[in-house]
Amino acid sequence: MAASGPGLSVRAGLSCGGALRRLNGVDRHKWDETARGTVAALVIYESAIFSDSASAWQAQEARYAAESRGLTPRSMTALGWRIVE
Repeated sequence: MAASGPGLSVRAGLSCGGALRRLNGVDRHKWDETARGTVAALVIYESAIFSDSASAWQAQEARYAAESRGLTPRSMTALGWRIVE
C-alpha cells in the first residue's frame, strides 16, 4: 500500500487497507526550515514517551506538535488527505 500526495510516494503499512491520497491538488502544507524547531521538540517528547519517562505535559505537547505538523488523522484530514481503498 502506498501513501501518495504532491511529491510523495512512499510504501506505508496502513492497517485500514487503503492508500493515503490528497483530496485536491492544492499543497497548503509544506515542511521547510521553519519546521525544525517543532520537529526537534517532537523528537524530544516522543523519545521521552517511548522511554517511559515522559510527564503529562510532555505527552500533551507531543500531541500539539504532531497536530501542528499534520501528523495526526485529524490534521491530515484538514489538510486534504484521505484513505482510499
